[in-house]
Amino acid sequence: MSDLGHAWIDVLKMDVEGAEYKVLPAMVAHYAALNQSVPVTQAQIEYHHSKGSPPMTDLVHTLLLMEESGFRTFSTEYNVNGAPWNFIEYSYLNVDSAGRLAQPETPLP
Repeated sequence: MSDLGHAWIDVLKMDVEGAEYKVLPAMVAHYAALNQSVPVTQAQIEYHHSKGSPPMTDLVHTLLLMEESGFRTFSTEYNVNGAPWNFIEYSYLNVDSAGRLAQPETPLP
């Protein structure tokens, strides 16, 4: 982002084939260490799960982390057509502690 001179992302679409359980916590931790909210207004995340994939607890912990970080789910879609993976697509809006849509310079929730 900084290489391109951007400080905020309007829409983030993430499909990282199972790495979301590492990428999202790292992203949230990075901005929390800076005492900033994640600079994203809307996020669309595809969570992957199948037999032998990360435990279901990883999904639950990641969903809770997103909620605690100010991301509110506005749409979900379960997709079982991607065998051997099952996909759960979540769409989020990032809101501040007053429930307003997060904007640049929004404090942590």
